[in-house]
Amino acid sequence: MTIRRPQATFDAAATDQMGKLNQDLQQALINTDSRIQVIERGLGIGGLDPDKQSKIAVVPPRADIAVTGASGQATVSITNPEFIRGRGNPLRTPIYHRLRYSVDPTFRNGVKTLPPSVQTHWPLQLPVGQKFFIQVQHSYDAVNWTLPVVKGPVAT
Repeated sequence: MTIRRPQATFDAAATDQMGKLNQDLQQALINTDSRIQVIERGLGIGGLDPDKQSKIAVVPPRADIAVTGASGQATVSITNPEFIRGRGNPLRTPIYHRLRYSVDPTFRNGVKTLPPSVQTHWPLQLPVGQKFFIQVQHSYDAVNWTLPVVKGPVAT
């Protein structure tokens, strides 16, 4: 005699109206659940349970960034990966962007950081005649960020 751990939700789903357990259906549900767990581990995420507010630990694919500048203004435009052939957004969740800018290409001095946002168009008012560097990072959860992408210098 073997003792097995009950799978209450699978057992209930695989039981017909007469109370008879469909073991093929039950096994299919268990196999599907096991496959989902393997995929979640492979992606580096836990079970996405809205009650537990589990955090997504993976970072999104890289977005494309375009920067233009003139007359004291710069515009940063971001193309999310779901609109880029071959990248996609596998988790199909919103992507946060964090934008920083500075006259220092190493981002050690005079750095301005904008709050994380899902927006993809950032107009910036900058001093006329200076060259700026723009740094952008992406995240699913506004906690775990991609490596920064630096654009510039951008003349204003």
